[in-house]
Amino acid sequence: MYKLSNPNASKEAVALLDYLSSVYGKKVISAQHTKTPQQPELAFLEELTEKLPAICGFELLGYSPNVNYTDTDEEAITEIMENTNTIDTAIDWALNKKGIVTYTWHWYSPMRGHNKSFYTRYTDFDLEVAMKGNCPEYTAIIRDIDLMADYLKRFRDLKIPILWRPLHEAEGGWFWWGARGPEPCRKLYHLMYDRFTNIHRLDNLIWVWNSIDPEWYPGDDCVDIISCDIYVRDDNPLKEQFDELSKLSENKMMALAECGVHPDADKMKEAGAMWLWSMAWCFGDMLTSKESPFPDYTPEEWGKRQEEIKKRYRDFYNNENVITLQDLPWR
Repeated sequence: MYKLSNPNASKEAVALLDYLSSVYGKKVISAQHTKTPQQPELAFLEELTEKLPAICGFELLGYSPNVNYTDTDEEAITEIMENTNTIDTAIDWALNKKGIVTYTWHWYSPMRGHNKSFYTRYTDFDLEVAMKGNCPEYTAIIRDIDLMADYLKRFRDLKIPILWRPLHEAEGGWFWWGARGPEPCRKLYHLMYDRFTNIHRLDNLIWVWNSIDPEWYPGDDCVDIISCDIYVRDDNPLKEQFDELSKLSENKMMALAECGVHPDADKMKEAGAMWLWSMAWCFGDMLTSKESPFPDYTPEEWGKRQEEIKKRYRDFYNNENVITLQDLPWR
């Protein structure tokens, strides 16, 4: 069995990790990210497959304190508004649906950002400077971390464990927390872990690291699960990435934290690449709209592609190697 990095982890977090450990390598857990309280993805999946994911993904973007509303476009404002009230929705998912919760935070730049300032191109915030401490940048980071801790305490107080995946895709450099390289990012992760764990006592968190690159890895002592985000258009089981990720640690389970469409579950098993969970990113009305979101598809080609994707969802959710919401033993 795997152990949590936090010696004071809540019994609910321990129980969840024990369950994850019990299925790891045998089956893959279905997961779906959503970004609005309406969660059209879940309604679509339930109608299409007659099932729901065991894990639902949520976003803290809408709780960001640093939105520059005077220099932010309509698309960004819409995204923020769509992401409001995700905490209430996540609590309902956990308490009433009895599903598993995972959270991501597209962290708006603590200072000097505009538009979608979680992207590097929309801020000149320098994490390397911030992590030297004793400066306005460091103070701003502490402020944001403590604010988010207060939001997450609602889950702690309700005894809801969270698969917490902060600072995702850092090695790509497209988010400000990865723009200055691995060392400042590792320091930021350690700072967040320390404050969340030792000051705010968020003992309900299961910490999910999200990068394949070993240079960025913050260490086994503050990570519980390792993961990566991979977007491909075919049903590749992603064996190469699975093996590469395994080099980070011999002591951690591995998850496919984001994908466009799930890999084929049978191919995962055949390849020896049974991800702990596979989470498809939110798709809104993309699979019901006649208008293609991708310029390389004609409307006719997109219609065919939609049917292919729908079939892959049906096959995935009805595969004997996939755990869905109704399969969770505590329901």
